[in-house]
Amino acid sequence: MFEMEWLNLCDTGLTEDGAVLVMRATAGMTGLTTLNLSGNDLTEEAVPPLLECLRGHPTLQQLMLDDNELENDGAEAIADFFATEASVHAPSSPLDWVLPGAVVVVWLC
Repeated sequence: MFEMEWLNLCDTGLTEDGAVLVMRATAGMTGLTTLNLSGNDLTEEAVPPLLECLRGHPTLQQLMLDDNELENDGAEAIADFFATEASVHAPSSPLDWVLPGAVVVVWLC
């Protein structure tokens, strides 16, 4: 069976709702390691649902969100998620994957 490893949705005009739908739809893709949502003008409104959806991506190592409208609060929420959410869960948690090599790329332009 084919497992997608890399999904590039850069500059596709996704809305916040569209980005969340993509995250939900790809949650079962166990081989997905890279998701590029750059250049879609996503705002801070997209951050909470996107972070909730990240729990369904055990193999995701790179989430690219550059060239969006996340601003400081959105970037801080994402950083906090990876810094604190992962560390408070037990090793059997679905968030184990966050610490050993997950990378979040958030460039604010």
